[in-house]
Amino acid sequence: MTEHARVVDETSAAAQHGPASAGKNPAREAESRAWSAFITHAAVCKDRCRTHGEDCETAAELRTVWRAAHTEIHDQDMK
Repeated sequence: MTEHARVVDETSAAAQHGPASAGKNPAREAESRAWSAFITHAAVCKDRCRTHGEDCETAAELRTVWRAAHTEIHDQDMK
């Protein structure tokens, strides 16, 4: 299991109980899960995230997933 998959798996239960704003909107739920995975990873990462204060490869990938989900919400709100 990749680090990304592990973090997403570990945070899936917590992410399901994300912010109230997520509600029944799948895009907001995806954003919430992505942000939770990124933050959880950064908190436990023993690579660059913690030692140098910059994103490691996994964190960069998780941040990219979150940005895409966030953009999707923004695009929906603009319609």
